Amino acid sequence: MKMKFMNIFFLIAIVSVTACSAPIFGLKPLHPENTCRGGPNSKKLEIPFAEVDSLRPVLRWETFPPEGVRYDAEQIGKVRNITYDLNIWLSEHDSPSFLIYSRRGLPEPRHEMEQPLLPCADYFWTVRARFIIDGKERVSEWGVCARPWFWKDPSKIYDIDMASAEEIVRRSPVVPHPNLYRFMSPCPKKAEEPRERGIL
Repeated sequence: MKMKFMNIFFLIAIVSVTACSAPIFGLKPLHPENTCRGGPNSKKLEIPFAEVDSLRPVLRWETFPPEGVRYDAEQIGKVRNITYDLNIWLSEHDSPSFLIYSRRGLPEPRHEMEQPLLPCADYFWTVRARFIIDGKERVSEWGVCARPWFWKDPSKIYDIDMASAEEIVRRSPVVPHPNLYRFMSPCPKKAEEPRERGIL
């Protein structure tokens, strides 16, 4: 049975088969890449902030439609004018706090930041695809790490469908998801040790 169009572009779940790669929803980050320290079902968020090498880093992500995802060839053939949207938040208390950078309609799955970041700071980021199909503009979901379910407390019993709750939080247009991709900006290099007195 063929997947429906809506399921292809709005509910893409790409789960990595590598133990140390964070499973994700949406487009996969290629640089910086998010890796996990613990198991993918760990309650505690164990995805460290990967350090980039510049205050104006080049962020890269996979192209749309992503490879390895089954889709209806007829529907995918109708997709036109693919671009990408990018959002970056400053981290505060290990959560996305302030939206400090946003670009829409990027022509390639990469972007060099036009403004420098703060040094030694943590950031959250995400991307999504924007495209035209049958004359209408559509967007994919914003990319997030699929695990852990950050709100799930194993000591409590919930009267809700956790998968539905995950989808609601992931799609919130107001509250940034705490499982967004993450990176940290480089710290200034330590000043060179002063030369010994009398030595040039």
